[in-house]
Amino acid sequence: MFYGIKPPTDLPTMFVPFSTVVRTHFLQSITSIGYITTSMDVVAVFPDTLQIWPKVKECLSHDSDYYLFSDFQIYHFIDYGFIEAFVKKGELTALSVDKMLDVENCCCLTPSGILVLSLQRNHFLKLGIEQGPAVKIKNIDNRNLIFINLKEECFNPKKKNFQRVYNRLKATNLKMDIILLWEPEDIKVCPSSVASYFHGKGINCHECNINYGEKRNYEVMLPKFNTSNVEMFEWLGIHLLGGPEINDDDNTQEYLSTYQCPEDSEIIGQVLTLQWAGLVSSKRILKLLNIMREYVSIRPGIPWVALHIHGFDDAPLSWNLQPHKFTTRGDNNYTIIFNSSKNVKVCKTFTTLKKIC
Repeated sequence: MFYGIKPPTDLPTMFVPFSTVVRTHFLQSITSIGYITTSMDVVAVFPDTLQIWPKVKECLSHDSDYYLFSDFQIYHFIDYGFIEAFVKKGELTALSVDKMLDVENCCCLTPSGILVLSLQRNHFLKLGIEQGPAVKIKNIDNRNLIFINLKEECFNPKKKNFQRVYNRLKATNLKMDIILLWEPEDIKVCPSSVASYFHGKGINCHECNINYGEKRNYEVMLPKFNTSNVEMFEWLGIHLLGGPEINDDDNTQEYLSTYQCPEDSEIIGQVLTLQWAGLVSSKRILKLLNIMREYVSIRPGIPWVALHIHGFDDAPLSWNLQPHKFTTRGDNNYTIIFNSSKNVKVCKTFTTLKKIC
């Protein structure tokens, strides 16, 4: 309680209960990452590490170009030639950009082939799309979410539902700026083929790159893996924000912003932090996690490593295809900390859809 004000009983951010997962459940943590729709920032933390394998650095940044399409007409996603050539022959991830989720129309296309339209109520009524075998609709406050399964067998040009969706999207001329990446099943096929496809249709296309950076901190007070879950993730958050770690012998006053490391901490010579920013697919993140597991397995003395994934604030979906909301807080993160014994701590945060009174 602060100034006599009681804390809220229903916080706008929901935290999955912290858990230390035993070895047999490590794969469950990996599987959860597969439900990430889109990622904006990925951070890997390696304590007691000065240099890291090149393949760790290159995992998300090598050959990972994605594309920005300006004034993209959404009906192009429904084009059956596009569905057959790209959606069904690889993992395609797309997201609208420069949009405010709760007050503007947004969209995304998930690797599983689900096209999600988040539309304001008046635009939804104007569009006139109805629910069907491949189309699901959810109402959230003043907007409607339309889920279109592009991989559904019944969703093809021979069906009336397909034709209505295609014709209504084309007639209403719904446009957005889109970022998109495609990872083909066939390694012989170039991922840039999707850019060539849309360029041939006269759509403006710009190539984008993943931004990569790294930093090293020296003489760091590091919590041990058996530190309480709350303190562990709090320390990691402070570290990623670049905040100072306060030692017991530092002369500090009781300012509200003062942070002190957990009691069960030790001084580590250096901590290496790697960061990637851009449109990153869940497939790439899973690859990075597996490389980190391999690295930890040959370094049994390393205290632990961490992987933090920050989703787009204005993405229509967060984890496991759940509708997202920004006005309450917009949290959309996933963090996993593990050691060479395959013990795991996981924290997943997302925004509740409940109204805050």
